[in-house]
Amino acid sequence: MLNLSLLAIYVNHNFQPSVREWDVGRILMEKSDWPSHAAAYEWLGMLYEQEGKRAQAAEECHAALGVDPGRKQVRVRLEHLEKLSSR
Repeated sequence: MLNLSLLAIYVNHNFQPSVREWDVGRILMEKSDWPSHAAAYEWLGMLYEQEGKRAQAAEECHAALGVDPGRKQVRVRLEHLEKLSSR
């Protein structure tokens, strides 16, 4: 399972990791099987949703769709989050 701080580093969020975490993030990003930016945004959105942070989850869904508009699962998740927010 991915560490949230490493995922945040990957998608270039304002996260202040230690030097060691930066080194780990750099090494992991060099791996050829590392996910696309759209997938990283999607994962981060799912993590925020699991934490109950719907607004932040929706922001990550928008970011994922900005990188890859064809991600149907993200679009469905975003619609779900927007329905929950309008209640």
